[in-house]
Amino acid sequence: MRKCCTQWVIILAAMAVMILTAACGGDDASDGDTSSDGDTLADGDVADGDISDGDTSTDGDTTDGDVPDGDFIDIDTAEADATDVDISDGDAEPDADNPTDGDEETTEIEEVPDGDEDLVEAIEGFDEEIEGEADSEDEAEIEEETYVGQPVDCLYSQCFPTTPTHQTGCYNDTGVIACPGTSGATDCTSTPFCGQDAQYPDISRVFTCYNAGGEATECSELASASPDEVVTDSITGLMWQRTLTEDVTWQEALEYCDELDYNSYTDWRLPNPHEINSLQEQGLISPAGDGAAFPNVPFTWMWTSLATIQNSNSAWMGFFGIGQISWDTKDHTYLVRCVRGSATGAGYEGQTHYTVSGTTGQEKVTDIITGLVWQKNFIASQTWSAALAACEGLDYAGSTDWRLPNEQELFSLVDYNLANPSSDFPGLSAATFWSSTTNINQPELAWIVGFSNGGGGTAFGGNKTTLYNALCVRGGL
Repeated sequence: MRKCCTQWVIILAAMAVMILTAACGGDDASDGDTSSDGDTLADGDVADGDISDGDTSTDGDTTDGDVPDGDFIDIDTAEADATDVDISDGDAEPDADNPTDGDEETTEIEEVPDGDEDLVEAIEGFDEEIEGEADSEDEAEIEEETYVGQPVDCLYSQCFPTTPTHQTGCYNDTGVIACPGTSGATDCTSTPFCGQDAQYPDISRVFTCYNAGGEATECSELASASPDEVVTDSITGLMWQRTLTEDVTWQEALEYCDELDYNSYTDWRLPNPHEINSLQEQGLISPAGDGAAFPNVPFTWMWTSLATIQNSNSAWMGFFGIGQISWDTKDHTYLVRCVRGSATGAGYEGQTHYTVSGTTGQEKVTDIITGLVWQKNFIASQTWSAALAACEGLDYAGSTDWRLPNEQELFSLVDYNLANPSSDFPGLSAATFWSSTTNINQPELAWIVGFSNGGGGTAFGGNKTTLYNALCVRGGL
């Protein structure tokens, strides 16, 4: 780019000579030739104005001055073939005292006739402008963000920040242990099982309960759920029915929420899988959720609004016994909890889901809704302990504070309108990935998310000695 800019300056300088020749010249010269004894042109006479090919005769005479064919194409050598161009008092001629014979010279403007300063400023400004564009392009190669993924659709994607897991204990491959090492520290990589869910701060959330009269009440003061009581979530912005229905089929569940008149609201609906999962907290059990906000939850499943796209006879469900998402056929009967309102991230609906930035091999992916920053290139075939260590020791895209995501963070990547992979995350494999969260009902298992069909926590988690993939994350806590 800069070499090309130099050639343009040479060309424009030559044009300046011709312009000044026409504007300021006196008597016509003899087609650019000097006298045989090397005398220069008479005062006031100007040469033809053409630029020579850089060669001069032994007595100082220049050549005809025409530009040989190809000089403006060979940009690699054009700068070396240029001669000095002096602009002074209307006279212009090659510097006979310094013949180049192909030696590299620079184009130099020493003096500008009155009234022609604008021309020189334009030439210099052109060079600076092109150089500035080159610098901007160099920076853009590193910093430019590319928007990728599907337009956000809150029916199928998570449209709110990640919610807490409330996991407070640490585990190895078989059971409870004292939390090992210090997450984020240099030695965490070499400390087995360091960097798991409980070693990072949990996200703060507030559930607010309202009685049948619409008055805000501490959830703990409402020991049992009564008709027309509702609960609001400070993270998702959603309002929930506090009571539960009896077991119904999936179609009956859709109709029930659609027709519900509850606490003076009539715009209730069946929650989608991301919304039902937002109430599940994998660090708790029976129920795997806030027992004060939602008391007396049985060890069973609740319907969601979405059928599986691979089998229209099945639909997604949430299991509040341990905090799992799975599916079953629509003719089975399960509980229903309705929801209303728009999620806090609904304003992003229709926008592209992710941005990718960084250099090749060091790209990072940012989720515009959760704000989480993800490693684009995942780490394949790791045991759970090795996956924890790999993320803790990762130096990638200029950052070293990477970690293995917890179950809620990993689950946020699922798009229930897609399959194989069930995510619009760029380049994600239709495979299974580790989270840092242990299944406390079976500590030899850790929660996994399968992206072949979106079944988060498939088979109650994965055995920690099995090989799954790791996709590291940073930020968000």
